[in-house]
Amino acid sequence: MQSVGLRRSLLIAGGLAVFAAGCGGSGYQYVENEDLGVFARLPDDWAVYDTEELLSEINSGDAAMSDAAMERAQDRLWFRGFDASDRPSAEGSMDIGAHEPRGFVHIRALSREERDTINVSGLRAYVLGVDPLAASSAEMPLGGPTAENVEVITDEPAEFDGGYHGNHNVFAVSQGNEVAIVDQTALLNSANSTLYLFVVSCDEECYFETNSDDIAEIVESWTIDESHSSQ
Repeated sequence: MQSVGLRRSLLIAGGLAVFAAGCGGSGYQYVENEDLGVFARLPDDWAVYDTEELLSEINSGDAAMSDAAMERAQDRLWFRGFDASDRPSAEGSMDIGAHEPRGFVHIRALSREERDTINVSGLRAYVLGVDPLAASSAEMPLGGPTAENVEVITDEPAEFDGGYHGNHNVFAVSQGNEVAIVDQTALLNSANSTLYLFVVSCDEECYFETNSDDIAEIVESWTIDESHSSQ
């Protein structure tokens, strides 16, 4: 099951520098960007993919960008994907509803127009393309979930020191007989100029039973250093 439109939307980028993921101590690895103050802790046996690998996967097919455009995008975007499956892939890290946890950390600068229009509803809709709490006005993404296919399990404000603000949501997305759970934290900095997105997803059994502890620890580890709030 995939988040339709997600891959292409993640190519829209602003002025952000790229830094490598760091390695942690025994049992864990750390996905971090010291310049942006972004940090998340993952089990050390999960595969992690960098900006170049993820953009190459997104930017394929007939609509592929030129090499020069890809290089510019890499200079303006910070992006990490992760996949806990036995056969991990960059592509898989952006899929929802798998049997093992997958997800990504995505940071980009917003355009001037986006800064003027971004709101809580827009943050809720960022990954799925639809805000289930605004069903009467939501547009249905082609081939993707509709508001009626999404159950809101958690909808709560998320605030980090330094003026970072947004919301934390957990959605249950139905497609046929399958249900994907999407755990999404979407934040803006104090100037509403940069979007910070952290997503973990897998199926119901994985999220609530087999990998519930790992997922809870990962979501709790998600950190933005307040000293970077002006960036």
